[in-house]
Amino acid sequence: MNKNKKITIIVVVIVAIVLIGYVVLRNQQKNNEINIGVVLPLSGGAASFYGEYGQRGLMLALEDLNKDFNQKRISVTIEDSQDQPKLGINAVNKLINQGIHFVIGGQISGVTLAMAPIVEQNKVLLIVPGSASPKVTDAGDYIFRTKVSAAIEAKKVSDFIVNELSIRKVAFLYQNSDYGVGVFNVLKAEMEKGGVIMTNDEHFEIGSVDMRTQLTKIKSSDAELVLLAGYPKDIGQILRQASELKLDKKFFAHSGSIGPDVVKVGGTGAENLLFLYEISVNKEDQKTKSFFDRYEQKYSDSPELFSMIAYDTTVLLGEKIRECKEDVECVKNALYNTVNYPGITGLINFDNKGDIIRDLFTLFTIKEGKFVITE
Repeated sequence: MNKNKKITIIVVVIVAIVLIGYVVLRNQQKNNEINIGVVLPLSGGAASFYGEYGQRGLMLALEDLNKDFNQKRISVTIEDSQDQPKLGINAVNKLINQGIHFVIGGQISGVTLAMAPIVEQNKVLLIVPGSASPKVTDAGDYIFRTKVSAAIEAKKVSDFIVNELSIRKVAFLYQNSDYGVGVFNVLKAEMEKGGVIMTNDEHFEIGSVDMRTQLTKIKSSDAELVLLAGYPKDIGQILRQASELKLDKKFFAHSGSIGPDVVKVGGTGAENLLFLYEISVNKEDQKTKSFFDRYEQKYSDSPELFSMIAYDTTVLLGEKIRECKEDVECVKNALYNTVNYPGITGLINFDNKGDIIRDLFTLFTIKEGKFVITE
């Protein structure tokens, strides 16, 4: 055997050893890793709020879950729904075909409702840190929601408007989507129970830039207050144009409609907007304080509702998956039996439909461009 052949054989052996070692290492990593699927609107109309802020909270949660090197590492595979139900279906099918058994997301009601039959059929557990539509409540046994249903919030909003503000005539202006229509239906029902008269039923399409026609109708009505439901950018647009039209009425928005874009787009028109948040934040709690400090340091921004809910959702699911050794039925039962889990948004419990139970709501308004608790 000549020298060149010997060198070739040695090189081939070394390459083979390296490849075998790489395959073995990858298999070991996979065996020591839990992969969770994530479906978020990272592009499209809801990207700047529901998608971006949800992803921020999720990534901070992963940092905390993976601090203990003795535990199985948790990773995520993220898919973009682009705020479209059909693409949400494609995304969740792709994740299931990759062998993933746990999914976080949907976020948008229409996307969540489109994904629901698929995860239910495949017995894949879906936990949703968003999607206020009341329809999600009956979407399936394997579906949990960590954002309060619009039906629950509607009772709180109606009680406040009727008993605290003593308002008897309201106008509705809402997004024509599963989310907006769902909020409108439950709010209307609750308002009617309280003896409130609906003066206007106005809606708009996602991404509308001109709401003046609807606002002009509301301005000429005898409504005392306008109830809003839509994406934050749309709400900002409404408030800015209402200010330009000198529409002198109170405005109250659904919590899912609140985000930085309300102020960025609405400007001074957003001042005095009222809304309820379903969270009870204790900044003296070490876990909560750590989240706020790291969030502000990493993103140069203050946390808002959906980043906090996404954080709690990811940490809770990750802990239950580890406790149950990745058994879906065990995780499902563990979530149903959750009692007073201490999240940064408050204590977490689920009802028999998988919806989060929240009793404590806080009234906020906007003052000088900031979200503040009302006095």
